[in-house]
Amino acid sequence: MTLADLRAERLRSVFEGRALRVLGAQVGVMAARGMRVEETAVVVALVAWDPGAAEAVLQVESRRRLITLDEPDPAWSSSVRQWWSRLRYEAGAWWVVDEQDLSPDRWRPVS
Repeated sequence: MTLADLRAERLRSVFEGRALRVLGAQVGVMAARGMRVEETAVVVALVAWDPGAAEAVLQVESRRRLITLDEPDPAWSSSVRQWWSRLRYEAGAWWVVDEQDLSPDRWRPVS
C-alpha cells in the first residue's frame, strides 16, 4: 500500500472528521509533488485500548521508503512507530475520527 495511492473515496470509507481532513491534505500534497510512502512486511499490534474514550494505539513495524521524483527507487529502511486513533461507532460501522503518529516520548509500553 502506498500513501499516495489513497484516493478520497478510499479515505472516506474509513476516516471522518479531523482524520479525513488531515490525511486528505497530506495525500494531496504528496501527490502534487510526485511523492509517496511505501510500506511492506507490516506487523501491527494493539498496545493500548481505552473503551471509554474509544481510543487505540497501534504499534506498526515495517519496512518503509519514500519515493520521490529525484529518487524513484530508494533503499528500504526498518521502521517502528506508534499510531494513535480516536474511533466512533455510527450506523453499524467504526470510523477513525482523529489520528496521529506518536513521538517516541509518548509511546505506550508494549506488553
